[in-house]
Amino acid sequence: DNNLKLVGYWENDLLLNGTEFWENKIVKYEGSFKDDTYFGESTIYLENGNVHYEGTFLNGYKYGNGKEYDNNNNLIYDGDWINNARTGYGKIYQNNNLYYSGYLLNNKKEGQGKLYSNNTKYIGNFTNDYYDAIGKLYINNNLYYEGDFKLGSKHGKGILYKNNKKYYEGDFYNDSKQGNGILYYK
Repeated sequence: DNNLKLVGYWENDLLLNGTEFWENKIVKYEGSFKDDTYFGESTIYLENGNVHYEGTFLNGYKYGNGKEYDNNNNLIYDGDWINNARTGYGKIYQNNNLYYSGYLLNNKKEGQGKLYSNNTKYIGNFTNDYYDAIGKLYINNNLYYEGDFKLGSKHGKGILYKNNKKYYEGDFYNDSKQGNGILYYK
């Protein structure tokens, strides 16, 4: 039928399980329902037929553990969800490579985590998507900086390294050396 929207199993006028379809007749959703909303272990598909999300739902929202995929069926997130937001522990992927592993709150990096980007790696605390508090920054797998961060910048007490040796130890303000410090020979 050209108007097919949903095939399912009902009890006492309540839909319990089913398959929902896009207007182009490609499957949109497969799984359980509760009070006419997505519930439990289920899968959502994009209009092109690729999986968009597979995991758990509560009251129609992604909730619990689940995996999210892009339009080309590449994994982009594997982790915890609360009310459709990446919240809890998770792993974010970019271009089929691990980009971030750690904690998130409402789709932003929050708490302890590891960020991998090109030749840079950061291990430490995040607040509202920024490096924050204590962390270590590596460039080309060599320790570059360890210490305090604020809003993504070196800020507070820290140590700069060059060629795997201490180069500067002291105070930083907004990514610049400022205040008391010690400079070392290379």
